[in-house]
Amino acid sequence: MRCGFVIGNLENYYHFHHSRTIRRSTVNSRGRHNFLRMDPKVKWLQQQEVKRRVKRHVRGDPPLIHFNDPMWSKMWYMHCGDKNNHCRSEMNIPAAWQRGYTGKNVVVTILDDGIETSHPDLVQNYDPQASYDVNDNDCDPSPRYDASNENKHGTRCAGQVAAKANNSNCIVGIAYNARIGGVRMLDGDVTDVVEAKSLGIRPDYIDIYSASWGPDDDGKTVDGPGELAKQAFEYGIKKGRKGLGSIFVWASGNGGREGDYCSCDGYTNSIYTISISSSTDSGLKPWYLEECASTLATTYSSGAFYEQKIVTTDLRHGCTEGHTGTSVSAPIVTGIIALALEANHLYGYGLVNAEAIVMEAKKWKKAPTQHVCIGSSDRIPRDIQADQTVRTTTVTNACANYYDQRVVYLEHVIARVSIEHPRRGDLQINLTSPSGTESQLLARRVFDISNEGFKNWEFMTVHCWGEKAEGEWTLKIHDTPSHMRNPERRGKLKEWSLILYGTAEHPYDTTSSHHSQSRMLEISMPKMEPSKAAVFQSQMEVVEEEDEYTGPCHPECGNKGCDGPNADQCLNCIHYSLGSVKTGSSLGAGCLPECQPGMYFSKETRKCERCHTSCQTCVGPGKEACIQCAKDFHLHEWRCVPACSQGFYPEAVPGLPYKVCTRCDDNCSACEGSRDNCVKCKEGFNLHISSCITNVTCMDGYKIPVIENLGATLDQFDAIDFSDNEIRKLDGFPLLKRLKTLLMNNNRICRIGEGLEQALPNLQEIILTNNSIVELGELDPLATIKSLTYLSFNPGAGLPTDKKKAGPSTGDVEAIKNAIANATTLAEVERLKGLLQSGQIPGRERKTEPDVVVRRQEALAAARFRMQEELNEQAEKYKEKQRQLEEEKRRQKIAIWESMQEGKSYKGNLKLNQQEIESTASASSTVPKPKPNKKPLRGGSKYENWVSVSYGK
Repeated sequence: MRCGFVIGNLENYYHFHHSRTIRRSTVNSRGRHNFLRMDPKVKWLQQQEVKRRVKRHVRGDPPLIHFNDPMWSKMWYMHCGDKNNHCRSEMNIPAAWQRGYTGKNVVVTILDDGIETSHPDLVQNYDPQASYDVNDNDCDPSPRYDASNENKHGTRCAGQVAAKANNSNCIVGIAYNARIGGVRMLDGDVTDVVEAKSLGIRPDYIDIYSASWGPDDDGKTVDGPGELAKQAFEYGIKKGRKGLGSIFVWASGNGGREGDYCSCDGYTNSIYTISISSSTDSGLKPWYLEECASTLATTYSSGAFYEQKIVTTDLRHGCTEGHTGTSVSAPIVTGIIALALEANHLYGYGLVNAEAIVMEAKKWKKAPTQHVCIGSSDRIPRDIQADQTVRTTTVTNACANYYDQRVVYLEHVIARVSIEHPRRGDLQINLTSPSGTESQLLARRVFDISNEGFKNWEFMTVHCWGEKAEGEWTLKIHDTPSHMRNPERRGKLKEWSLILYGTAEHPYDTTSSHHSQSRMLEISMPKMEPSKAAVFQSQMEVVEEEDEYTGPCHPECGNKGCDGPNADQCLNCIHYSLGSVKTGSSLGAGCLPECQPGMYFSKETRKCERCHTSCQTCVGPGKEACIQCAKDFHLHEWRCVPACSQGFYPEAVPGLPYKVCTRCDDNCSACEGSRDNCVKCKEGFNLHISSCITNVTCMDGYKIPVIENLGATLDQFDAIDFSDNEIRKLDGFPLLKRLKTLLMNNNRICRIGEGLEQALPNLQEIILTNNSIVELGELDPLATIKSLTYLSFNPGAGLPTDKKKAGPSTGDVEAIKNAIANATTLAEVERLKGLLQSGQIPGRERKTEPDVVVRRQEALAAARFRMQEELNEQAEKYKEKQRQLEEEKRRQKIAIWESMQEGKSYKGNLKLNQQEIESTASASSTVPKPKPNKKPLRGGSKYENWVSVSYGK
């Protein structure tokens, strides 16, 4: 055990690695394991097989409740009562919150591919004691990161359950005060041991295990938990949660499009799990839904691509609006069960109702002991003919002769079936109870072509819950042969049996009230003076002489009855009371359904206590327990405070009598009115027109005529200053996602290019003051920038008339022209170009420092553009002259060769040595055309002297 060979909490089971077995093999290592089986100390042995497990995501607000989490308004399934949402009915989660249930002291763990423990919406509720990494055998369940974010599933599910509320981040978890952990077990080989270890992580500490995965939902797989995982389930149910039983919530599956049926999934088909299905916002069955009789309840989830999806936390501290599938539903129910456990740790058909669950949990009594009745097997073989239905019945007394096995009232019902069949997917199976309830255990699965049939497979139904178990049960099997199958090949029902789970006593006591334990508030009687005591005693004697009241009691009275019809005449109360009961209005208000506004029910004192002075309504003592804030207080991360802390500002919310503290922009240390209206910046940022910016690049005063080559900035700047230049058109930007502020004042801008919203998608401010814009219509292209909030362009066309022309002086221009005219070689032309590009005037060369050269380059930019065409023209002349010389030389070579062939002497001025003469032997007698130079000179285009940067498509 010290070496870690144990498997969770399973006693006398150990996990070993055999060094001589092949890790990847299609067959088991039977020979080596037979030796182990022969050991008298070994009672059971199983070689571990890697199983395929897939995550079940789809590939492809009451008034006066407000949260400052940015995604709160997009959690449509919380706001079904709003007119803007179209979901058919409420899950009433906010109503449960209003009653004070938020999941406190409840521990939940997510069995998945890990959870991001540092996520800002999870870190406050993260519980390392409820976490483990089974894949890497350590205590850190953080997911493995990759480029595809494959391991995002667990983090998304965790956020649904327990994302922190009112922290200005992402979403609000359903049980936002619950403790959340994660077990990383899907990011590696999944074996029976891996699943058993995961299901057995700290069962005395963890209350709820949530799993949104299972076997392949491909319409042909029949698979479930192995022997060890089954024992881990059973151990958790019987001994977990300190004997109250662990709760396992499972997603029902996403194989609807493939015609899958979740009764072929041994996890959702287990009596130990709560199988949860999904509904679209319109209350319809989503395309991925699997139907089966083991599904216990439904929650909202995603539907088609055009229907609403679920928002939740995501990898890399992010949020997502694309969480989908039954993977969504299991965490929702997990969170709702956490609310119920807070209401009563002793703890439906259709859409779950969080408020109804927590209210039922408050008065819930522990169910009677569960009994298990295993019926005898019917082993009479029966042929299953094509297009025929096999009916077989069994009559059971539900173990009435055995006290510890007798089942009178049903819970789970299992039909254990063994069938041989040439194509398993052609079968349909139904089970009818003695009360006439029919459960469809299996529907046709068109992709299931297996000929393995079913071997002791357990089909489970909850449709008979609460019915009488005794009587006649009917099993019907129908065979609808597919076109690809030979109809002559028949199947056979080999045997079947019933396993009934339930209680011998009715789970609800119909002879007494559920509310036998009063929540009456005891108020101690003050000491009285003797005279007053005598008066009080005489009043009591008068009461005793009254006739006994036999009429109806007030609805808030408990099971002890009353002395009159009013709420202050109850002998005990169902819910709450102010003062002692049966005292009249002079001492108390009798029995009440709830504590009065401004008060809360204290479990410790069993009294209605007053809320903190900062609270208008609350669920407990202290300012942290406020539901609504009192006048002149602000709601700040679930506390009511007189002033928001640094980095927050009070925001008025429609419908709320108080303000909510909302976080300022990430760069602001203080703001007013809105999160973007900064008045003070964090260290490293500068305040600029109510925005905090950093990394400003300044290009002002360089007389730049056009905007280009900003791709070289690598999108590192929040602001760029182009003021005091010669820019005429606002365009030429690459994609700059980070840029928010653009200073273009004191230029000559008279045109604005189209498509700026694609290059500057997050631009918020642009200063166009003192430019050449004449008409407002010239600003129309800026309307496409949706993020633009600040624009300054006044005065337009107001440039000073004496603005100097950019570029070098007249003397500099003359020097450049003279140098070009006097150039005699191509090399000289290239040298002149290099001088011009480095910011130097020909004839005035000097060594300069790099920063001086850069500034000189900017100053001569305009001149370079104007001189470029003249320079290129001169260069082309020299190139043409060079080509003519080469052509003449080749012609003379040919002439020499022809003269030698004819025995004539060559008369010309071209002198060649013997080697050059011999090299002409391969020349054609036809004068070849000179080949054009395919490598253009630099500077062939007026932009080629600038840095070339690729901006994408």
